[in-house]
Amino acid sequence: MNRSLILLAASTALAGCATTPMATAPVVEAPVVAVVAPPLPPAPKAELGTYGFDTAGMDTSVLPGDNFYNHANGTWAKNTPIPADKSNYGMFTRLDDISRERTRLIIEEQAKDPASKIGIAYNAFLDNTAIEAKGLTPFQPWLNQIKGISSKKDYATVAAKADRIGIGSPIGVYVGQDDKNPDRYIASIFQSGIGLPDRDYYLSSDPKLVDIRGKYLAHLTRVLTLAGEGNPQRAPRRSSISRPASHAPTGRGSTAAMRPRRIICATARNSLPRRAATTLPLFSTGSDLAQARK
Repeated sequence: MNRSLILLAASTALAGCATTPMATAPVVEAPVVAVVAPPLPPAPKAELGTYGFDTAGMDTSVLPGDNFYNHANGTWAKNTPIPADKSNYGMFTRLDDISRERTRLIIEEQAKDPASKIGIAYNAFLDNTAIEAKGLTPFQPWLNQIKGISSKKDYATVAAKADRIGIGSPIGVYVGQDDKNPDRYIASIFQSGIGLPDRDYYLSSDPKLVDIRGKYLAHLTRVLTLAGEGNPQRAPRRSSISRPASHAPTGRGSTAAMRPRRIICATARNSLPRRAATTLPLFSTGSDLAQARK
């Protein structure tokens, strides 16, 4: 009997312990720390005016309907001299100057890094000692290709390869938007440049232009000498470069005559003049036309 009472009392005590909640440590919340974003950098200041337009350069005394150019640029044109090293000047020239200066700073900074490809190329360009030591060796493969031309087909092939690395030829070709249909890109052919600015430099009897022709001939002699020509004074060689006048009247249009014209390859090869249709495929093999025809 006593043993039963003791067991009952113990069971009751254990049950009471089981239902009594244990004391827990109070929860301390961490203080909220406000995250402050770093201040934004100041907005770049416009190069011109307050929003990129030179209102001070306008001439509002001129009505836009009378002369819009003077209305928008009159004051600027009156007060802005053309720099001595330029033939013209405008906002695009100024932007070009800014871009060139920024590019120069980037290149000069890269030149300090021996692992920079830009720096390596720039420093190699300035290394006159190494350039003079190599002479024409790096360029000799190109000279050999030019000397190896023996037909019109060979010339077209070499001219196309030259076009890919920025060397011009009498025929200029590029791919751009169609002037008559801006929804498509087409190949455009145009009369390319010559050594002197205009064909009149070769044909005119004006004393100034005659003097320029003489100096140009001397320049060609020096270029041929530097190119390793054995006899740069050889008349046929120099004359073929300096005097395209024999073909100029019929083969090359004047600046005024060519201004409104351009040959546009908008259709198949059979739409081109016969001579162009036979030469263009050779030229296009190494030029942008190869991509345009895909």
